[in-house]
Amino acid sequence: MVPDPESTAQALSGGGAATLLAAAPAGERTAVAHTLHSAFATAHNALALTAGALAITGAAVVLRLTRRRPTPPKSAMADSPARPAGAARAGG
Repeated sequence: MVPDPESTAQALSGGGAATLLAAAPAGERTAVAHTLHSAFATAHNALALTAGALAITGAAVVLRLTRRRPTPPKSAMADSPARPAGAARAGG
């Protein structure tokens, strides 16, 4: 049991794991060390999963926003008069 959880959390978040281990009773140091390592591994795992999910989501958004759109039909082609299929080319 930690006497002051708030100050313990402050010390741990500030990189004071060694200080916490030194302050723990001699018989409980192994358990405290295991708890500190487990807390770090759990937080690191959650951070890695969150970063991976954000990266995949970001990649999907980029692909969606940069996808080439089909070119619309040119209006100049629709406005020009149609040539008969058998009409000869000019100059040849």
